[in-house]
Amino acid sequence: DTTDGLASNKIIGAGLTPEGLWFLHPLQGMSLFTGQKWKTFTKESHGSVMSASHPFDTFHITSDFTVWAGTKGSGPIFRKPGTKFRRFAKMTGAATRGIIYSITTDQQGNHWFGTRYGLYRYSKGKLKRFTTRTGLPNNKVLAVAAEGNKIWIGAPKGAACFDGTSWRTFKQDMGLASSHVTTITVTPWGEKWFGTKYDGVTVYRGR
Repeated sequence: DTTDGLASNKIIGAGLTPEGLWFLHPLQGMSLFTGQKWKTFTKESHGSVMSASHPFDTFHITSDFTVWAGTKGSGPIFRKPGTKFRRFAKMTGAATRGIIYSITTDQQGNHWFGTRYGLYRYSKGKLKRFTTRTGLPNNKVLAVAAEGNKIWIGAPKGAACFDGTSWRTFKQDMGLASSHVTTITVTPWGEKWFGTKYDGVTVYRGR
């Protein structure tokens, strides 16, 4: 806990890199345990990048061990190994209002951001937005997960899968425990696990 070196006792995300074990706190930044000591990344060490006025909401680590965190109001931040955290400026403007619910990276290295106002893909320096007009069940994208180059999303009105061309939607009447999907995990063997707001978990073994 904080008496041992954590920046906060409230933890909403965790992940492992060669540097150690990371913990995300909603208001107090991040903590890193190296196996021997604690290191904290807070407003005091990183200024406005760790602003307490915009709480953290999601955590993601890429295959090259870049650490990402999404905030409620000032977009995502990221840190490559051995560097300082920086704000990802392309996701802080009027298009998203800086509200980031989920982050993932696909097999090609494209970054995907679930936001209050749709799903965004950052590829080769450009952003592309997906909304209900292009196939999403809802513009509030609470969860996003990659399966190779497929992208799965969870929203208040169902889950959906993007194969690079079109979207396929899944809802409660198709077997989901609830259409309000808040989290998704894809296993290495291809199972998709959907966590819902009130009604438990569903596993999907299809493609």
